[in-house]
Amino acid sequence: MLANPACRPVLCRSGSSGGIGAGCSAEHFHIDWEQQRAICPEGRTSVSWSPAIDNRRTEVIKIRFSEKDCSQCPSVTRCVRSSKKYPRRLITVRQQAADEALRPARQQEKTRAFAELYANRSGVEGTISQGVRTCRMRRTRYRGFGQDALGSCADRAAVTISRDGPGSTLAAWDVEQESLSDHDRRHAVVHEYVVTGNTADERKRNH
Repeated sequence: MLANPACRPVLCRSGSSGGIGAGCSAEHFHIDWEQQRAICPEGRTSVSWSPAIDNRRTEVIKIRFSEKDCSQCPSVTRCVRSSKKYPRRLITVRQQAADEALRPARQQEKTRAFAELYANRSGVEGTISQGVRTCRMRRTRYRGFGQDALGSCADRAAVTISRDGPGSTLAAWDVEQESLSDHDRRHAVVHEYVVTGNTADERKRNH
């Protein structure tokens, strides 16, 4: 069974890693919940453990490392993005229960099965986004379920035509011509006859 049945990417532990090549992400740090400390990939231990509330109003823990340890670390350029003279690493994790609950989902994101499932979700989200931006699908232009369904069909046709690209065999729908009734066409013929008075053309149309 999938740990993340919605096939939605979960937020990783935050904490900047910079430099050239593979950086040291917060996932590489070992969290000792009992001692309230973290150990970096180079074996240094954190010096600060501060509960806080992030900008999403989620309870988190900010863990800081010593400036002395970070400045002397051989991996500082891969681990810390700060341009300060004495840089130090900061990582942010959720509370223990939330962090451990998200761990299986984070591992699942690295599998091929998740990539294939997310490809389907990505395609659906891309189609919805295109419909919203090009056809204004968030709000219907009609009243009544019947007209609303017709509007959805028109939106679907518009997205299909736009995606088919150059050289498409699909023809754009001439809304003006398709909406004309036989009565409208007869009225146009009579109107043209009245305006131009060309009886010869009128006889050709009738025969």
